[in-house]
Amino acid sequence: MNPSGLLIPPLLSPSIWKFTHGQSLSFTNPSSSHRGSGLLFKTLATGTPNTPENFILLLSKQSSFYSPRHRHNFDQFRFSLQGDFSLAPHLILQQGELAYHPEGVYYGPQDDGPEERLMLVLQCGGASGSGFLSHKQMGEANEALKKTGRFEKGRYVADGVGEGESVDGYEAVWSYANGGRKLLYPEGRYHEPVLMSPENFGWRKTEGAQRMERKLLGVFSERETRAEMLRIDGKGDLTIIGAHAIELAFVLRGSGYVGEEHLQEHSTIKLSPGARCLIASEQGIEVLHFVMPML
Repeated sequence: MNPSGLLIPPLLSPSIWKFTHGQSLSFTNPSSSHRGSGLLFKTLATGTPNTPENFILLLSKQSSFYSPRHRHNFDQFRFSLQGDFSLAPHLILQQGELAYHPEGVYYGPQDDGPEERLMLVLQCGGASGSGFLSHKQMGEANEALKKTGRFEKGRYVADGVGEGESVDGYEAVWSYANGGRKLLYPEGRYHEPVLMSPENFGWRKTEGAQRMERKLLGVFSERETRAEMLRIDGKGDLTIIGAHAIELAFVLRGSGYVGEEHLQEHSTIKLSPGARCLIASEQGIEVLHFVMPML
């Protein structure tokens, strides 16, 4: 029950806010294995398939992992909760850092050892409107392609085809899911992934709020995709005003309430466009907040 003395905002329609609590979920094998083994997922929030705004937010547990140099036709954010991750030989995402992978931009090869790592991953349609293929669609295409070939080191080799004629695993999956259509990548707006060190950003007081502070980590592309951190240090209220876009708030540390919904570490709130959300906390709470593009 919400402790007394905290402001409890009225709950609106269930479609306004959706909650997921990562600590109550179990890790499962991904539906698609086009990048090979070494990954386990907890799905925290999803969008609407076959729309430009489709997305998935998940916790990824990773051990030994290899992926070739490749790119995507969607945007991606990665936040390291535990361990360091290779994004390319010269790009290492360290624990506590955030990476933005723009659509159409190459990264890799990725080659990580057997240590266990934990990462928050957001994959969503980017500014070009190319959309994002759902993991269910990827899984179905993955299983179908296994009947006519094999996935090996992140690439797809069709039966009767030599190694030199293999294609990127995601390209093969995307093409199959789209009726054989060739994947056309948007032109990259950036030259490579953008790595951010949040601990080097300063907290700033939020206008109109007594205790709430924020770190704006970045606003990307003409669609103003946003990543920031919000916190209350001690007892108080944290307010997400509501943008004309889908928003996600992931609890990094601390605890709080939205109405009677208890939030703790790894809890997630999905907000519909324009929804306002007030998080009441007694001991303090810090969240990683994303505003995705509306296309």
